[in-house]
Amino acid sequence: MFTDRFIKVPSRIYNSKVKDLTGVEDLIDTDISILPMEISEYYSSFDDDLQIEGTQIFMKNGESLWLRLPIDEFEKLLNHHQK
Repeated sequence: MFTDRFIKVPSRIYNSKVKDLTGVEDLIDTDISILPMEISEYYSSFDDDLQIEGTQIFMKNGESLWLRLPIDEFEKLLNHHQK
């Protein structure tokens, strides 16, 4: 299956449409499916608002995502998602 290539990760995304319309920063917690081979780099990060450790990833297309997963859990997903 094609979708088996993707991994689903809990993420916090920035809603730029709401910011553009209202001037209020809007963050949405959601699950995102990503293609691991499109990741160019990642590193450990901390969310001050949530007070949790997460993982910042950068995709080859230039998009950046903040994942609500500690880096060790994210690496486990990467290494075992197709097994």
